[in-house]
Amino acid sequence: MAPIVEGVSRWTLWGLVSLAIVLSSCTSGGSGDHSQGSSTTSGPAGGGSSTTATVPAQSSTTGATATATTAARACRGSDLQVTLGSSQGLGGTTYTPLILKNRSASACTLNGHPDVAFLDRSGRVIGQAAFTGESPTPVAVAPAEVASADLGVVSGGDTCQRVGPATVRVVPPGGGAVSVAAGDFAFCSGENPTISAFKPRN
Repeated sequence: MAPIVEGVSRWTLWGLVSLAIVLSSCTSGGSGDHSQGSSTTSGPAGGGSSTTATVPAQSSTTGATATATTAARACRGSDLQVTLGSSQGLGGTTYTPLILKNRSASACTLNGHPDVAFLDRSGRVIGQAAFTGESPTPVAVAPAEVASADLGVVSGGDTCQRVGPATVRVVPPGGGAVSVAAGDFAFCSGENPTISAFKPRN
């Protein structure tokens, strides 16, 4: 009987050792898994969570930028100082520039041609200028700048009876009359002088 008990005891001892080894292995593996599952990533120093904001890119408009050009107002008579320039003869016609200076504080535009009348000393109209008919181009006149339009008088030869007005009355397209002394300006009786379109003058 003694050998049987000794053998049983030997087998029992080996079983207990094996069970201890298995339990030890399970404990070690669970501890490793728990360690991995509990791993965390530290945030920035100072505590609190950090938030990254995504800012959408602003859209830009490409292509040519449209520019609005505002036309200057029409020049009125009250804006202008009018004088007669020196006369010059060309091809049988004498041309006298009608010089218009912008004396106002803002730019204005002369478009077309002025209405021009010739008056005697009593203020009676003795003649009017006829437009020559060329295509006009608007002329922008800044303060203190000038533009001009030419008065033309055709030479009448020996049969011309010259008429010398006392005043030349000028009405720009914007309205308002300006009068200037005629000086030695004269034209043939029965014939109207001509007036050109406005043009820039240096």
